[in-house]
Amino acid sequence: MLIDALVTRLTISEIAARHLDQWRDQTERGELQLWELPPAVQAWYFAGWAEAMQQAREQARIYEHQLNVLYMQAFSPNDRREEYQRRLDHHFAEQAERFFTEPLIEGPALRRAA
Repeated sequence: MLIDALVTRLTISEIAARHLDQWRDQTERGELQLWELPPAVQAWYFAGWAEAMQQAREQARIYEHQLNVLYMQAFSPNDRREEYQRRLDHHFAEQAERFFTEPLIEGPALRRAA
């Protein structure tokens, strides 16, 4: 195929591929713990985990937005306006509470101004 000709793929030896497959199988079966793997293999595992978590967070954000849109569409225009106002009131109440309860940070600039 034309795509295969344009894309070069990195390769590893057959022995390395066999070791990686064996380690993956043993890890999945619980016969081998992640900490027992070589550090380079652990790094690949955790990089994949981090990528998967980022994708899951993004998908959850999209679903949450779609859910909010559908939830708000269930309201009549007047009820929707009241719900928007309720959410805004709640948001600003949280912001005010956080602002007035956080301790002041004293730094060199604040001391000079006093």
